[in-house]
Amino acid sequence: MNRSWNFRRGVLLALAGYTAFLVFAAPQRCADALQAGLRLCGGPLLVSLFPFLIVSALAAGCGAGQWLGFVFRPAARLMGIRAKGAGGVLLIGALGGFAPAAVAASEAVRTGQLTSRQASALLPACVCSGPSFVILTVGQQMLGSRAVGVRLFAAQLLAGYLTAALLCRMQGGAGQAPPAQGETIPLPALDAVIAQAAVTYLKLCGFVLYFRLLAAGCGALLPQPWAALPAMLLEVCSGCDQAARTGLWASTLCCAALSVQGVSVLLQVRTICPAEISLRPLLAARAVHLPLSVALFWLGSTAPTGQDELANAYSALFFGAPIINTILLPVLMAVLASRLWDVEVKGYTAKLLYTLQSRRSLFFGKAVFGLGEIVLMVALEAAVLLLLGHTQGYTEAFPAGQFAYLNLCTLTVCTMLYFSELLLALWFSNPLPAVCVGIIGALLGLFSAFMPQIASYFVPWGYFVPLCSYEVK
Repeated sequence: MNRSWNFRRGVLLALAGYTAFLVFAAPQRCADALQAGLRLCGGPLLVSLFPFLIVSALAAGCGAGQWLGFVFRPAARLMGIRAKGAGGVLLIGALGGFAPAAVAASEAVRTGQLTSRQASALLPACVCSGPSFVILTVGQQMLGSRAVGVRLFAAQLLAGYLTAALLCRMQGGAGQAPPAQGETIPLPALDAVIAQAAVTYLKLCGFVLYFRLLAAGCGALLPQPWAALPAMLLEVCSGCDQAARTGLWASTLCCAALSVQGVSVLLQVRTICPAEISLRPLLAARAVHLPLSVALFWLGSTAPTGQDELANAYSALFFGAPIINTILLPVLMAVLASRLWDVEVKGYTAKLLYTLQSRRSLFFGKAVFGLGEIVLMVALEAAVLLLLGHTQGYTEAFPAGQFAYLNLCTLTVCTMLYFSELLLALWFSNPLPAVCVGIIGALLGLFSAFMPQIASYFVPWGYFVPLCSYEVK
């Protein structure tokens, strides 16, 4: 406890010193960053957040969220949450973004529509940027394409739902019993709701201004292509602004910034939500949400439209599939290996099993079950590729040889990664190192795809790309 307190005190002291240093070292840059933050708070952020802060409080206070969110109720059930109020929280999150969703979740817990555990499990699905900000500000103004903004919003929303469902299932659900009914609370007064929304919005603007100031200071110390990295980690609006200026990878980096959300958004959600709503699922979801959202965005961006693109559609599809596999499959193999050994670790049943069967037979059973999962996964991917070609009307002749080679390479690399992650889980007697290695390996594999080919041979998580029939140049 004392060590943790000393660490936090050191961090706060360093942050205070760095903030004061920035003001005196680069006053003009700090002024420009604050002015840009004020324009953002008085423009796009005001339209996308403030009205929905009022809407979320009114809908939750009068009970309308339970029947307005019936469309999202199946998605909540897929996440393992059967409470009627879950659909309303997802609806507010899809329309207004992270701040209204956090308000809606807090109000649902306060009125007894959700338990705190259910609200925590919903946060990874509804903490995202709102459609008006993503489509109009990021897509149309920063990237010059409203269609790109629509794909960015769809990718982050779908990745959030899938991530929330995955984490909830891994943690054994969020509680299936209906939450206890809270005390009878009178209907909210309109003046109180508006006043509370104004105070909440001013707090959020304070976070935006401060972390935009820090991002500007960190960006001044780095060259332009790398200046987007601290902005993406600190504040999502500044991160998207910096990412949009990088050129070729602008849309992908904007997708990554929207996925990470930044320290500013996480602290804003912590400020809105009460202490009983844990942010641990939300923090864990960032690691899975990032590769998943980028993969979904790329999948939507590679859909062919013109006749020339349809004539080479299979080649483009077989080129993009290994890159998507590099992002997703190392993480999935780590999750698969950790889950297969997690029962023995948490239940301390490994020694008991060794008295009933040999170590070799136990490992053989884990290996066979994992290989079966991998074969099923590769078969599903092959079916999706075939379905895309059929539904999109590809005119290129189907390259059966390259299709079989792609699936064989995917199966081989997945098998190698699965056994390496399983050995890590066995070695450390803890599934966490295997998952961390899988996440870091996915990022290294993605970067190695665009390095010289000799360098990609030393990154096994990225072997999907050098073994492909096509080369990245």
